[in-house]
Amino acid sequence: MGIKFKKGNKQKKGKTRDFQPLKQEISIEDDPYWKISLLTVSEEHLGRFIKRFMEYERQQSLWVNDIMGGLPTYYCILSVNRGAPVDAIIQAFDRRIGFSCYPNEVIIRAFWTLQNYGLQKEYDDFLFVFEQISKMLPPTEKNELIETHNANVANGKKFANFEKIKEIYEDYFHLYLEGMPDIYEIAGLNRDWDIEAIKSECPNDSELFRKIYSTLTDPLTREKYDILIDFLHENMEKEFVLNRQKKKEVWGQLNKDMFNRIILLALNGPDLIDEYGKRAGKILNINQDWKQYIPPSNETFFTILGLDKDSIGVDKKELEKTLRDKYRETDRTPKVNLAYSVLKNKTLRDDYIWATENIELVDFIKTLFSERKIISRPQNLPSDLELFFK
Repeated sequence: MGIKFKKGNKQKKGKTRDFQPLKQEISIEDDPYWKISLLTVSEEHLGRFIKRFMEYERQQSLWVNDIMGGLPTYYCILSVNRGAPVDAIIQAFDRRIGFSCYPNEVIIRAFWTLQNYGLQKEYDDFLFVFEQISKMLPPTEKNELIETHNANVANGKKFANFEKIKEIYEDYFHLYLEGMPDIYEIAGLNRDWDIEAIKSECPNDSELFRKIYSTLTDPLTREKYDILIDFLHENMEKEFVLNRQKKKEVWGQLNKDMFNRIILLALNGPDLIDEYGKRAGKILNINQDWKQYIPPSNETFFTILGLDKDSIGVDKKELEKTLRDKYRETDRTPKVNLAYSVLKNKTLRDDYIWATENIELVDFIKTLFSERKIISRPQNLPSDLELFFK
């Protein structure tokens, strides 16, 4: 996605040990499987657990490093429950990789462990051993470990909260990274103003400003929007800050109508811009002979027939008569025949009008993203792991 983020119980025998899904009373982001004992026990009473822990240090040293470094459990890191199917774990990995407060290598390690039934059982045993070993930690070290773990969990929850908000503002999120101004700036408002000041000062003379007004005067909606922007500014990598600054100039060169339409699309739904791109691609793939008659070309099927698009009525009979009359008056060249065949067919006419109104918008957004560095899965995954992404 193009952002680099700052790094930041004993199982009973039975079905739960076979990883049947457990009912969660608290959110997985709270890390319900991480347990550290508040008891203090001498090493002599933990001999067998010390031996098992040392064995894990030899065989699974990275597990030990992660847990003793204060990282949450792999369940919390991927936000999955015990017993989650492999498909769910793959989906969780896809959501987290490149977009987490934890390093990519930790995300990969969490995936590698939990997607394998045998390793997951072993990892659960390791968590139990860790809980027992924690009894011998000095109080200062134990408190430090708890504080580090809690700080990591809090940061992870912050990312999880942002992820939910990002789903609402998916289009806005991506366009903001590409230099799009925020809505306070667009409407000439101050972020420190209270809602009454926003109501008083926000313009309302366009559909876009009315949308900005409704967004910023609703406390919950405004809070989500502010979280989105604040999170981005706190976590954007320097190169993307520079990229955003550079591309802001491009937005300033757009005509007002297109600028307003793009911002409005981004605010109105998480996938509208993607849908526009798909529709534009479908129309032009099917009707490749339309391309030279779509803006920025000044020649359209309407001008070919000597028609003003905005003056054509919606009455079907009136429209058909106007088209026939213009067609009779015009030489039957190939482009005249094409124009007439498209405009007399309602489905084709609707697609053509949509294309003339939106292709430039779609092309502008494509250009914005054409030079964008996208971070998704890390390169050079282990060969076995790569199989999951084919």
